[in-house]
Amino acid sequence: IDIGWQKTEYDASGLSWETRYKQFDEQVAVCKLLWAQAPASFHGKTVNFDKIHAFPRPVQAGGVPLWFGLAPTEKNFARIAEYGS
Repeated sequence: IDIGWQKTEYDASGLSWETRYKQFDEQVAVCKLLWAQAPASFHGKTVNFDKIHAFPRPVQAGGVPLWFGLAPTEKNFARIAEYGS
């Protein structure tokens, strides 16, 4: 999983470049939630939903292994340690 490095990609999608890390953090949390329970509800700053079912779920216990391609910064090391497989 990667955040992306081209601002133009975010602009073309109508997404905020400045909040891309917050979006990323919430999207990873949402994936893990949807892989673990149904119905699921989530209320964040960039993602909001109630009583969503997402099927099929990954076969692996705990969901799909997550590997990250992030810049080598302290914050990203913390993300990798918290979210990664």
